Amino acid sequence: MEQRRRFFKEFKHEAVKRAAGANLAIKQVAATLSLHVNVRSRWCREQKREGVSVL
Repeated sequence: MEQRRRFFKEFKHEAVKRAAGANLAIKQVAATLSLHVNVRSRWCREQKREGVSVL
């Protein structure tokens, strides 16, 4: 069984910021970072909930 990958907060923040800053689709950013679209979307929701600015 494949081990679950873990990411640092900085990486998550950068992944969210990358799409917002360049007006890219979530799908494009997720593919570039080898992530599933749902993971990247969840990180965005989590950061909004925490009040972290994406730009």
